[in-house]
Amino acid sequence: RARCRFCTSLAPGQGSLTGQVMMELGLFTGYAFDTASISSLLANTRLKRIDQDQGKTQVYVDYLKGGEELCIVYDIIQQLVTQNLQPVPHLVYEYYSPDRKGA
Repeated sequence: RARCRFCTSLAPGQGSLTGQVMMELGLFTGYAFDTASISSLLANTRLKRIDQDQGKTQVYVDYLKGGEELCIVYDIIQQLVTQNLQPVPHLVYEYYSPDRKGA
């Protein structure tokens, strides 16, 4: 079991408030998301929905505010022993303006 922390914020000059934001969380080979930990994220009232599909989790965030960092913490569980783990891509983008994105 490992604990992961993923944080995002608006870059300077990107305004003071966004619309809905999508956070796409990737997953290391041989690991699975701890479903209880993912479900508990909904206690944060700004997180509106969580979808899981084929090694990726999508978190729908109501908005981001300028000058504020939003972090989510979740657990993953090792199911297979693997070697040489590679970085996992995470993506954040504004749902209705997907050209506004970051990783």
